[in-house]
Amino acid sequence: MKLLKLLTFFILIISSLVSCGKLPTPSQAVPLYKDQLHLMNGYYEINPYESAYSFEGIPLDEVFEMEIPQQVNFIQLEFIDKKTLQISYEHAGKTYIKQIKGKHKQGGFYLHKTWGALGVPPLVWLQWNNGKRIFMGNDDNLIFDISKNESALIFGFNNQRIEREIIFYDRLYEKFYTGKPKATVID
Repeated sequence: MKLLKLLTFFILIISSLVSCGKLPTPSQAVPLYKDQLHLMNGYYEINPYESAYSFEGIPLDEVFEMEIPQQVNFIQLEFIDKKTLQISYEHAGKTYIKQIKGKHKQGGFYLHKTWGALGVPPLVWLQWNNGKRIFMGNDDNLIFDISKNESALIFGFNNQRIEREIIFYDRLYEKFYTGKPKATVID
């Protein structure tokens, strides 16, 4: 009987500690190695073309916490090194630049990640694993993934809440779109 109680206690502890595991990689993403982050360098439309879990996506200016004028349709992403992403755009003859520190992990670039745990298992145990990251998509697009994974174990009862948003942004190519109006030729 004592062995059964001890075994039950350890099962509760282990289940509470692993309830918020690593964030899954989006199925449409192409995982990149550390020396391949430069493959995401390029120009991207600010407004998303698709969102996996909601009807509205988040524009890239909100993703990167920038105030970009409405006249600007695209931004440029460039990895300076494996921990620094530079975002830039041009407006009214000036170039605006912002650098964001992050970390390459699980094939993507983490802009923000928090993990934590609090409590005394198995009585009360709270655990969270939240992240914001970007991936290169399998259609040569940009994927922004926001994940919130929170778990609570209170007197043996487990409650887990997972919120996820995956948003897709088109890559722009100079042959198709330069962001500048085409000059009209008058004979």
